[in-house]
Amino acid sequence: ATLFLFWRFPRAMWLCKRPRIISFPNFLSREECSRIIRLAQRKGLEPDSPVADSPQSIRTSSCCWLAYHPQEQDYACQTTQDERMLKSIAERISIASCLPEDHGETFQVLNYAPGQYYRPHPDYFMKHQKEEMAMGGQRLATMLLYLTDVPEGGGGETNFPMVRSNNKTEQHPPTKGLRIRPQGGLGVL
Repeated sequence: ATLFLFWRFPRAMWLCKRPRIISFPNFLSREECSRIIRLAQRKGLEPDSPVADSPQSIRTSSCCWLAYHPQEQDYACQTTQDERMLKSIAERISIASCLPEDHGETFQVLNYAPGQYYRPHPDYFMKHQKEEMAMGGQRLATMLLYLTDVPEGGGGETNFPMVRSNNKTEQHPPTKGLRIRPQGGLGVL
């Protein structure tokens, strides 16, 4: 599977082997990024609700869900072209993650204004999250897709605080923590 993955996505790069974190430059085209942003704006980005059983909000962004199957509750496509685009992205995610497409969740688009955050958290379901587990089982992988560029020092990084970075040289030993700066079109698995 690894050889196929790097054959299919030749610019993919291992950022960490345990846990498996792989970056996919240009996973989305600039046009796809723009179209997803327009779809999310048309659908409406709503402020996040506090997470149940959480003493404080772990995320302060606005979000919306984009489904590409007409029978789904969060169907967001206005044209068959939108539907084909989201389906194509789901297929690429399936190939990159080596998981069947039907294991994927509805796309969630998040928007962060200056000062908003998403606190460190696991991306799997806890045992007490029975409702989420009943909807499709445990998450086996997460693909983050960045839709816009954020300049160096502009915030917005995705931080994996417990990960040891693979980026090491003789002068720079492996470091704890991995930060990924948003770049439009970048995918991170």
